[in-house]
Amino acid sequence: MQQQSVIFHHVYKEFMDLYKETDHLINILKQKGHTEIATQLSDSIRYSAIGTEILMKIKHHLNEILKTPQNYDETIVSLAKSIENRITNAL
Repeated sequence: MQQQSVIFHHVYKEFMDLYKETDHLINILKQKGHTEIATQLSDSIRYSAIGTEILMKIKHHLNEILKTPQNYDETIVSLAKSIENRITNAL
């Protein structure tokens, strides 16, 4: 039982870290004028039912950023890559 609790805590912390990192990206996107993709990412978190669904939607929108990196500054692309890699490893 203790081991399950430790595993759950680790997974929960990883998801929360991903949400915080995604929220940071959303704020940067808004500051840089990329409000549409920022809203899509935000809605992915707000209007999804379960953690896996949220991560899959976030990953989809991050891949949209990564398909056209020339449209975003280096900070956004780097953070999008980092979050996308972490989601891939978590799933």
